[in-house]
Amino acid sequence: MPKRISHAESDPIRVVMVTMDSHLASAVARAEADLRRELDGLSLTIHAADEWGNDPALLARCHADIATADIIIVTMLFLEDHIQAVLPHLLARRETCDAIVCCLSAAEIVRL
Repeated sequence: MPKRISHAESDPIRVVMVTMDSHLASAVARAEADLRRELDGLSLTIHAADEWGNDPALLARCHADIATADIIIVTMLFLEDHIQAVLPHLLARRETCDAIVCCLSAAEIVRL
């Protein structure tokens, strides 16, 4: 049986989800609570375009989280304004993050 990693030894895991609207927020909050029991260093953050679309400060926070994420999940981005707001930042991280998962979005997002 593999040796369990102590809390002191666990590396942080930063997961960022970028999506169209806030419909996933409660599910992400529940998932984070459940997963933190198994993965002590987990940080799961969601950014919804319906929130950052008209708020430059929230968009800047989204960009900052994309820049430091280990895993990026992008879903339900179809509107050109939303895509263009995050696409350059996603492209910049594509080669350096551990994983980027894009689904149910416009082609330029899914191709990442």
